[in-house]
Amino acid sequence: MNKSVGNNVKWMSISSIILSITAIIFRFYLGKKLLPTEFGYLSIVNVIIGIALLTSNLGVGESIIREEFVDDETISSLYWFNFLITLCVSVVILVNLENIENFFNMSNLVQIIKYTPLIFVFQGISSNYNVLLRKFFYFKEISLINIITNVVDIVLKIVLLESGLGLLSIVYGYICSSSLKLILLIYISRRKNIFKLKLIFSFNKIKGLLSFGLIIWFRKIILLSLQRYADQIMIGKFYGEEILGYYSFARNLVYKIYTTIENSYSVVLYSHYSQIKNNSKQLKEYYFSATKMVSIVSFPIIIGFATISPVLIPFIFGEKWNPSVPVVILISVSLLPTILTNCVTTSLLKALGVVKEMLVQDIVISIIYFIMLYICIPYSLVGVACVQIIYGFIKFFRYQFILNKKCNYSIKNIFSEIFRVVLINLTMMLSVYLVMNYFSGLYDIYELGLSIIAGVVTYTLMIFTCFNDLIHEIREKKFAKV
Repeated sequence: MNKSVGNNVKWMSISSIILSITAIIFRFYLGKKLLPTEFGYLSIVNVIIGIALLTSNLGVGESIIREEFVDDETISSLYWFNFLITLCVSVVILVNLENIENFFNMSNLVQIIKYTPLIFVFQGISSNYNVLLRKFFYFKEISLINIITNVVDIVLKIVLLESGLGLLSIVYGYICSSSLKLILLIYISRRKNIFKLKLIFSFNKIKGLLSFGLIIWFRKIILLSLQRYADQIMIGKFYGEEILGYYSFARNLVYKIYTTIENSYSVVLYSHYSQIKNNSKQLKEYYFSATKMVSIVSFPIIIGFATISPVLIPFIFGEKWNPSVPVVILISVSLLPTILTNCVTTSLLKALGVVKEMLVQDIVISIIYFIMLYICIPYSLVGVACVQIIYGFIKFFRYQFILNKKCNYSIKNIFSEIFRVVLINLTMMLSVYLVMNYFSGLYDIYELGLSIIAGVVTYTLMIFTCFNDLIHEIREKKFAKV
């Protein structure tokens, strides 16, 4: 492949930035429009959609990307197999709507979620085309499709909410945007002549891919479905929709930043790791460079957001969301190790095919996580957020252990790559904190503005002071070449 990591990251970054800006605007709108109780209902809708979408794809995407050559017959077989699984998941959700409502004890929940199976069908089919575009490095096309469908999704939701449809507007928006995304993916795939769908199914063709994919899929169920949503499910069960609303509001704010960064790097890194996995020297250089770059980009955004959140959240969304501030700060801390693990290390381990070891570690970590969550859930939301921090660091160290065992990448090397970044961010955080306290008597908008300026100036000066070598490397564009 003659396409560069830098070019692909650029397009994914452009997409993520635009999606984040529109998401922030929409989050601001929802924060003003909805009450914490309504956010609780919205959280359950997102949990159901998220779990269903993860369970409907049996890891075939990673299998296809990892293979150097896959013929049309194999792709068609995987397509129909995945389509069948998607239909099965949709039916399971459809027949259990009342059970879901009874579990959370939320009245009228069925009326809000009864159309969600349509989303699963559209998204399940879309995943097949999305994977093929990723495999052949059409990240520009993927980015443009994501931008178009996201804008349509948000505009439609706002229009429907203003028309008085309530939370059904969110579901209708998902349905329309997911169907539009499917149409665009099919159009681009045909235009690029990526593959020709055939009415054929051969289990022997996909058996080898499924053996790898099923491990990825089972890991997704544990890692993404259970670990990502277990806290919200338990809070909704034990505390009800209002407290869940506060928690999910804070969590979604922070995770929007996280997913923006992850989407910019993880998909691209996995594809390129897969291309150079047999070149150990080049692979090691890329891994450490990626670790440094991701930490330089992500840490100041996450830490900066957490630092100014006590002023930012009530100023933008209103004082009704003040109970969410401690949760925002703690979850932000948990994402520092998580973003390095999920964005950089996981991509490399999957490219190397170390999925069984990852699965074993995920099972062990998940058991520890669920025990801690069960113990802390009766106390407070802060206790639940603290569990996220412990879980994030445990997973980081366990994955580094796997990487060290597989590739002899010492964790000392990782710390040496990010040590200066951590010190710079602590200095930035201190400068922001001092400015916020010194100008606390001013209007919030001035306090926010001065704090952000202090953080940006401090971080920029220290980066140029401490990372002259990296700045020169970026200018020379050496990091972007495969």
